[in-house]
Amino acid sequence: MITIEKIKIFDSYGGDTDALARVGLDSEKKLFDNNDWSLIDNFYQDIELINKRLAAQRYIDETITKLKDNCDNESFDLFTSRIECFKDFQKVADILKQIRAFISKDIDTVWACFDNADKFLDELNQDIEKMEKCNWQTLEKVHVEFLPTCSYQELSISNGWSDHYLKMSTDFDKIYERMTERKTVHNSSLPKTGRSLLKKLFGIPLV
Repeated sequence: MITIEKIKIFDSYGGDTDALARVGLDSEKKLFDNNDWSLIDNFYQDIELINKRLAAQRYIDETITKLKDNCDNESFDLFTSRIECFKDFQKVADILKQIRAFISKDIDTVWACFDNADKFLDELNQDIEKMEKCNWQTLEKVHVEFLPTCSYQELSISNGWSDHYLKMSTDFDKIYERMTERKTVHNSSLPKTGRSLLKKLFGIPLV
């Protein structure tokens, strides 16, 4: 299990395992299992690929899953704090969870174009899970759902929580604008040939 203490030791030696072996304290060496050092090193590389938009969505999903499986809470938070827009994705997920809290079995979903509440909840839960894994494509889907007369607004109007929806929509718009601005600035800085190659190789949607 990766801990904050292990990460700090890794960082103090600049990721050089030979340096740890040569001059490291015995107490430091004993902390590490066989693959801890390489795991931390791989996580740093994974995060760099994600931040450079060189990782396909499946790769991002797998990285976040591996972080959850191999890190304690503190080290997970430390690693994910270094993933660009990770916190904003979690904020969007939290907004969707607020919407979920208003959904009951007898809610009117007709105007939102869903047959019943269960089907809406199934889709919403999938979107929440994808937001937690930094899925840019699903972010665009959620953005559409927040547009006037789309699913979330129609649900709020027909079920009496439009005031709450207005605040959630405003919060989402601010987060979405911040995230898409950062993504646009990043992608526009790539050479055209590089951008085309990334799209071909990794299927990355580029603005």
